[in-house]
Amino acid sequence: MPAPVKKNSAVGFDYIPGSTLRGAVAARWVAVHKGLDLAINPAGRAGFLDGTVCYLNAYPEYDGKRTLPTPTSWFTEKDQANDSSAMIHDLAVSPSPDPQRTEAAQRRPVLQAVALRT
Repeated sequence: MPAPVKKNSAVGFDYIPGSTLRGAVAARWVAVHKGLDLAINPAGRAGFLDGTVCYLNAYPEYDGKRTLPTPTSWFTEKDQANDSSAMIHDLAVSPSPDPQRTEAAQRRPVLQAVALRT
């Protein structure tokens, strides 16, 4: 039996899914190229249907830089979350010094955007 769903609820993301971008661009292509069949037209087929073009997720920009989600294997002390000099532990590389924190971090995936440094 499926889980109950709250009325008037929606799921939000911190990014725009690539599939949503592909649908928006395809709709625009169809509107501009009236009368052309997307499935038959070679350009339309290559752009949207046969996998030639890969539409990636669109993440927000922060301070003029591209951002990406923080890996769920990363964690830091809660009171240091906004400190740029905080120690970041990566559970994918080494276990946490505190096993209880390791278990909590694995149960609580968090999506945050971090700026890439160039």
